[in-house]
Amino acid sequence: MQPPPTSSTGQRLHLALTALLLLAAAGALGLVAAGQVRVSWGEPEPAPANEEAPSPPEKKAPPKKGRYRVEYLAGASEAVTEAGEAGFLGGGIEKAWVFRYSGGYLQAQADFRMGEFLATIGPAPGNWQRTLAGQKGAGAERRGFVILAALQSRYPPSQVAQFYFPHLGGICASLTASPLQLLCALPVDAFRLREYRLLVVATPEGKGGTGLRLVIDDHVIVPGPLLGDYAELSAAERLGGGPDLGPGQDLILLERSWGGNRFALQARFLPDAEVERLRAAPPEK
Repeated sequence: MQPPPTSSTGQRLHLALTALLLLAAAGALGLVAAGQVRVSWGEPEPAPANEEAPSPPEKKAPPKKGRYRVEYLAGASEAVTEAGEAGFLGGGIEKAWVFRYSGGYLQAQADFRMGEFLATIGPAPGNWQRTLAGQKGAGAERRGFVILAALQSRYPPSQVAQFYFPHLGGICASLTASPLQLLCALPVDAFRLREYRLLVVATPEGKGGTGLRLVIDDHVIVPGPLLGDYAELSAAERLGGGPDLGPGQDLILLERSWGGNRFALQARFLPDAEVERLRAAPPEK
């Protein structure tokens, strides 16, 4: 066993710890003197005059609101879709899109393109001269809604499978009309008639006059799977509109694309000069 430390050993340990503390204190004082560490008591020191205070974050200016505006109403679109699916509106609706506009008379139409094939629903109104007849001095500012609805299919399955009838009729044949030859010729997709309904509503905006309410029902041929829902209901979707639009421009309110197909809802505000010209024109016979 080692003998207990003597008093001289304890003194040496005490001196070593004291020296270590003195070195730490000297290092801290050196950092303070060099400006690396700032020590303050009580209230914090004000920033030096040559140091600029950080500027507050810039607030983004709200979008400019012009006379001609179109906005998509997500809540109203969902409500119309739910009511249509439940049969509350009389006919079944698969999906609906509701837009609110203001500023002037608006014309809308829907275009569907499948390769070189182009189908159009509308426009509404179709004849501005007839629509504006007898509205002299009624003002050109109007506000209203544009509603596009894709209706539920009302066609029997036999219409969807009509492309298969010639092929199935040759199952018992031989050579190039044999079942193995027909298998590769059977179409994977089916072409169905999709019914769309377009509604354009216009009411006067503080200057009197009459409004209009137009409904157009039409069909487009839509490709889709042989079984299941229509493919265009789950298509990629892009919404348009804005708070500061111009008259006379072609606007894209809704654009949907799937499998090389494109469906677009377009609109155009009628300029005031064109409104007055059409009102002054003699009525069509």
